[in-house]
Amino acid sequence: MVPSEPPEPSDQQEPPTPDVGPPARRGNRKLTIAIAAAVVVVVGGGVTLIAVASNGSPQEVALRKDTADARAVSEKFAVLFGQARNDGVFALSESDVKALLCTREQDALDQEWQDRQNKEINRPVTPVPNARLQMTVRDVRIHGDNGVATLTGAIADRRTDQDFQLLKEDGQWKVCDVVFRIPKASGTNTLSPSTSDGSTPPSSSSEGTPDTSSTTSSSGIPS
Repeated sequence: MVPSEPPEPSDQQEPPTPDVGPPARRGNRKLTIAIAAAVVVVVGGGVTLIAVASNGSPQEVALRKDTADARAVSEKFAVLFGQARNDGVFALSESDVKALLCTREQDALDQEWQDRQNKEINRPVTPVPNARLQMTVRDVRIHGDNGVATLTGAIADRRTDQDFQLLKEDGQWKVCDVVFRIPKASGTNTLSPSTSDGSTPPSSSSEGTPDTSSTTSSSGIPS
């Protein structure tokens, strides 16, 4: 047999190869993801910083809480102080009063409470004040475990301020040194404490200023 001759080359050209760009680099995709994540972290961190800045430092947060607790005790004391002056000691609960006073006031309160009860029992008629005393807390300032509460006593349209010492005992704020009041440098009229014999000393206040305490005992309970 005669071997077949090889086929002649074709005149047709091969179809052109489509122009395909290089494959996308995976590194670019990772870079995009990293940038997006960084933006999220920065934004989230900014929100966190804003939240922390608005709340203040831990010391500032603790101070605000302490001040709020001290004010709450001062407000309760103000209510009882006014109630004792307006309605007499029998209108109060001794346990409620004791819960607000510091330890060194407790013995004096026990004795004073008994004296006031005996005094009211022996009265033929319980006197009624001409105008009712309204006690409110004007300001509370604390430093560490000590503080000062400024109370405002108002009768009709007349007002007077008085400072009371605050003391933190076993984590609780108490009113202390009720009879030995802190004088105000501004000369504002103060609630008159009683003398040792139970009488009220002459007031040095100007005419027309109310004697908001009537007669104030060593425990701070006005008669």
